[in-house]
Amino acid sequence: MGKRIFTLLVGILIFVVVFGLDGLGLIHGAIFYNIAMAICCFLMCGEFYRAMEEKGHKPLKIIGYICVLFLIPIGVVKTYTMMLICAIGVPIVLFIGMLVTVGSRLKYNVVDVAITIFSVIYIVFLVAFLSTIRALPMRSVLSVLPNLWCVVF
Repeated sequence: MGKRIFTLLVGILIFVVVFGLDGLGLIHGAIFYNIAMAICCFLMCGEFYRAMEEKGHKPLKIIGYICVLFLIPIGVVKTYTMMLICAIGVPIVLFIGMLVTVGSRLKYNVVDVAITIFSVIYIVFLVAFLSTIRALPMRSVLSVLPNLWCVVF
């Protein structure tokens, strides 16, 4: 339990520092923001996978962590390109997950792949939407509520 509280405090500290510096205009550009969000996403995925392991599941961590790396270019590259990457990336993750299930000689099962895919959709896409909202022209108004919601809950 102490490790989860420590991770929570580190994540909140990163959120507050990044949003504070961004709100004050001390940092410019989406790459710093996206790297900070990727670090938070790594922390969130790690906690999710640890909780699932405590329940007896074996999520495919490496696939989830690779998907987190797709967060870094969001807001830097064009929106169409990012949508194309996501549209191609999700089926590839599904396919790789199923290949691992078949090739692992029953070390991993379909539930473990489903947990990994759920973590990608639930955690990575949530943070990706925050980064996408930040890249909008009216981000100062539109990004306040989702960012506060993510910090509070």
